[in-house]
Amino acid sequence: MAELTYYVDTDVSGGLGDGSSWANAYASLNACLTAEATNLVGSGNNVVVLCRASNGTADTIQASTAGWGCSYNTGETLEIRCADTIGYSWNDTIYRMSNSNMTYSLRNTLSGVIVNGLQMEVAAINANYQHCLDLFGFLSNNPIEVKNCLFKSANQSTYRERLVYLELAGGRVVYMYNNVFYNMGDAAHFASCPLTLSNQGTVNMYRNVFDGGEYNVYYPVIGSGATLAYNNIFTGGNLGISQNAIDWDGSSDYNSTDQSSGVDSGGNTRTSQTFTFVDENNGNFYLDPTDTGAKGYGTDLSGATPSVTIDRLGETLESPFDIGAYQFLGGVIVPFNILRPLGSL
Repeated sequence: MAELTYYVDTDVSGGLGDGSSWANAYASLNACLTAEATNLVGSGNNVVVLCRASNGTADTIQASTAGWGCSYNTGETLEIRCADTIGYSWNDTIYRMSNSNMTYSLRNTLSGVIVNGLQMEVAAINANYQHCLDLFGFLSNNPIEVKNCLFKSANQSTYRERLVYLELAGGRVVYMYNNVFYNMGDAAHFASCPLTLSNQGTVNMYRNVFDGGEYNVYYPVIGSGATLAYNNIFTGGNLGISQNAIDWDGSSDYNSTDQSSGVDSGGNTRTSQTFTFVDENNGNFYLDPTDTGAKGYGTDLSGATPSVTIDRLGETLESPFDIGAYQFLGGVIVPFNILRPLGSL
């Protein structure tokens, strides 16, 4: 199997604009996805789109995977990956997709798409209820992945806020792990939530942090579906974890929340917890050494589907396993502005 690589740099100057190198990079993700759209199924190839912002310019152009064909099951995937170094908190100097009053920044309707390490924000919201990532319509039992991403909302009080929207028909599968959702405002609307599930499919959620919103998750019960959840933090929801009772997979466990109820019934799941993060207000959800709500209370996910053996920044997960997107590294508070290479996470 051959891996084909294309390059996106929002600050590219000159060059051919064909994505063949950094010097010839596309200036937006949308330009790359539109120009290179192809059906990978049956080709034996996969595609990686590397995205950077060499001078910190945001990617503000709406993008879509329409026109592509790919398959998670056969490895003929389309991976959209941050090529800058990523850190524990939001960073305006690296690649980010910024949405001002667009319905979405990135829409995917395909199986076999991997979104890896992107910073995505809703910078401005109107009555159209914008969000960062829109996922629906892909093939039954042929998954997609969203991992290592940082989703940031506009933190306003007028309109409902959404960050990721999943509309799943029966048999659809999404893997979401090592993601952080934060900076929600205080709009009093039941659908103002970091993650919106319209769920008849399967969502495997591991090691995510859901912070804020009227609820952490909006879950309209419209059919059969199951959410398998391990090592997630649910915190800061004004009215609870979910607007409706989530259909937790019966084996879900080792999650932690500041709510008294609403999470799975696993024997190791923790309720009514207090979390201590390094700098929650600025999006750094690394666990402080004094944390008693999530540090050391997770479980080994190396045998999960998919296997998760590293945290959002590539640290090896080891016992005692933590809950949330980051593995605690021994008794030292991690500097707020640390950056680490994303590499091939």
